Amino acid sequence: MRSLVLALIAGFLAPVSAQDLTPRVATEAGTVAYVGGKWYDGTGFAPRDTTWAVDGVFAAEAPPDRLGARVVDLGTRYIVPPFGDAHTHQLSDPWSVRIAEQYVREGILYALVLTNPSDTGNAARAQFTSPGTMDVAYAHGGLTATESHPHRVYEGIALEAWTPQEQRERRDEIRASRLEENNAYFFLDSLADLSAKWDAYLATNPDHAKLYVLGVTDPDAKPTDRRGLSAEVFRATVHRATEAGLPTWAHVETGLDAKLAAESGTSGLAHLPGYSFARAPSRYHLSDETVRLMGERRMWVTPTVSITPRYTRDRPARLVLARDHQRRTLRRLHDAGARIVIGTDAWGATSKPEADYMVDARFFSPAEMLDLWAVQTPQAVFPDRAIGHLAPGFEASLLALDCDPTTDWTCTEQIAHVEKQGLRLGGTIEESRLGTEADAIAETVRLWQALDVPTFTAAPTEADDPLRRGLKAYVNADLASAERHMTDALAVAPDSLRPAIHRHLAEVAAARFDWDAALDYRRASGEDTSGRTVEGWARFPAARFRLDAPEATVPFDGLRVPATVNTEAVRAIVDTGAPSTGIPRALAERLGLRVDSTAGGVSVIPSMNLRYNTYAVLIDSVQVGEATFYNVPATVNWTEPDPDAPEVSDEPEEIFLGADVLRRFAAGLRYDYAASTFSILREMPATDEPPTFLIDRSSAPTVRVGVAGRPATAIIDTGNQADVYLATGAFEVPPETFSRTASGTLSNGFEWSYDLYDLPLAIPGHPPLTREAYEGSYIFSADDAVTVILGRTVWNDGALTVDFVNRQVQYEPARLGTEAEETGTDDR
Repeated sequence: MRSLVLALIAGFLAPVSAQDLTPRVATEAGTVAYVGGKWYDGTGFAPRDTTWAVDGVFAAEAPPDRLGARVVDLGTRYIVPPFGDAHTHQLSDPWSVRIAEQYVREGILYALVLTNPSDTGNAARAQFTSPGTMDVAYAHGGLTATESHPHRVYEGIALEAWTPQEQRERRDEIRASRLEENNAYFFLDSLADLSAKWDAYLATNPDHAKLYVLGVTDPDAKPTDRRGLSAEVFRATVHRATEAGLPTWAHVETGLDAKLAAESGTSGLAHLPGYSFARAPSRYHLSDETVRLMGERRMWVTPTVSITPRYTRDRPARLVLARDHQRRTLRRLHDAGARIVIGTDAWGATSKPEADYMVDARFFSPAEMLDLWAVQTPQAVFPDRAIGHLAPGFEASLLALDCDPTTDWTCTEQIAHVEKQGLRLGGTIEESRLGTEADAIAETVRLWQALDVPTFTAAPTEADDPLRRGLKAYVNADLASAERHMTDALAVAPDSLRPAIHRHLAEVAAARFDWDAALDYRRASGEDTSGRTVEGWARFPAARFRLDAPEATVPFDGLRVPATVNTEAVRAIVDTGAPSTGIPRALAERLGLRVDSTAGGVSVIPSMNLRYNTYAVLIDSVQVGEATFYNVPATVNWTEPDPDAPEVSDEPEEIFLGADVLRRFAAGLRYDYAASTFSILREMPATDEPPTFLIDRSSAPTVRVGVAGRPATAIIDTGNQADVYLATGAFEVPPETFSRTASGTLSNGFEWSYDLYDLPLAIPGHPPLTREAYEGSYIFSADDAVTVILGRTVWNDGALTVDFVNRQVQYEPARLGTEAEETGTDDR
């Protein structure tokens, strides 16, 4: 009869067909190449090119025999370990296993059944023994005292007492029933009972042990209260289970129960005291000593707080009180080192409602919850297995999410692909979804990494893609064809393969370009090749640009725009005043960019007494909106890091996207300070209007301006956040314009001082204005005509367009006709 009851209960679960229950496995586990993706490292996400798995385990490096390996192109998705469920009572009989399909759909591949009838549990276990299914561990038969929980639950099911009213009416019958004894529960009222029944309990073959204490440690407990195991029997049972190699979980109700569990060496708590919140909050308080002990012993805690609303229905004030208590208690435990793991303890539901509830209630941030659900929980379910990490030696199991779950928790629902031990269990990613051309590219990458020379030297076929042709040409030393074909491959390759192609192009460039010939090539293109840093760029493949739309427009804060460097998010200062692109050393090292240490230079800011050593570096790609720059030559500050420097913030790192790349590829730039947007323009219509600026040797746009009635040459420096700089010694400042002196001390101890002047400025296309200018040593050389640098605040009332096609500067003020503009004053 119990079988019929469990079958009826299972019928309330999400309906699925028998066909749906069949694991969806693409192939047997062998060698798998996971290409691309942003991989979770325990704190955040980092891009990878190719991650290999062999026989269901992540490999430290590409295996020697990898021809014919399965390729999964993860693109730019976010890769996390599968989730776990550390407290369920489902999956424990041949009928409720139907919810396994729901578990897999939600990315939950590991579950712990905390108490179940051992006979049906062992029957269900047989359905979870292959790599192509989720994995389930069992704590058969709860260890409790006579007539204590969970006795009534399982006897009520066995006697078909479905409703609370039926259970009340048949209370005496249920209490007297023993149909499930030594199967769904074991009564241990004394140490003699423990000795007599222990071998029978172990014979059920449990993976974990579940022990019940329900307020037995309360000072007001009566001997007749059915409160679960006594303290003496509890301690002895924990000791026996630990000796047998079983993790132990304590069902606790009070703070004193939790103290007993911690002192007895229990592995974890199956509930947070106060999950029902039926009594006074003081009953559920954990002392500082208990929290400290749980943290030191790294105990697991399954809060099951998402069921609290069920116990506090119609009492909203109590629910608020419960949430506040639970939030504070969980934070104390987490900060002390206890491991919070996720389980719902509810029929018809997985652990997902519990995870969602704790994020929505702000118990934990999305980033913290990802660690708890994907790392801590699986390891609690199977503590002896290498799971929960995406690292060599760990099982090759993963979820591919369409967005970042640490910033948007709903991304945990957007599962595009599920893999377990190198096998596909579900999802929408297909190996052929990108078409045969992309498949050929992925195959080419595998062949290239294997360097199967006979394959590459074979004659190309019509089906060969550009990358394969390019790599074959490289093997045959036809470097010109290799560069041409691999450059064409960039247009058809998936984003995840672009870094690999860039590296191959760099290898071709290093083999192909003769030093002197490369310099001649750069000079012929009109580039200034003076200086060893620029010489280093000649070793790299030529920069390229792609923008299919008329323009690429992104948000702009007046100085910075969002960008990506090799798919890593950064902030870019799109700087017309910077002669070249610059990237921080830490970012270059983390991305593994190619640095030419033989091509060094020095960056100097005389007025601040700053001097940096720089090297030439190649950035594979920089993306700003829809615009992408490939093979970007840059400089990297190679000064040794200061060990006493303050810690780096979590803000994205910054690069300078310099004028050398901007003016070479973009037709124009628009800085709309009023609308807070920045645009890279693909085309600009030709006009007959005379140029309003020139491109000087530093690649920056320069304009003729008037300063206090005198002519001067100025750089339009959009990367400079101040107003105006005057070059010391290059311009005679009228003494009557002196305003004040500003001074300060830099972090390196250098003391600086500037004289400031209120100067009337006349700029082509700009309304008359007066700005406070700085006087500093900003002259570039003794014979340089540049005397003024115009910073971004000169333009931030309107829209500035730099037209490289017609060499014009266009400025559209946003507030024409105001009193300040009519009088030519600035009331800052």
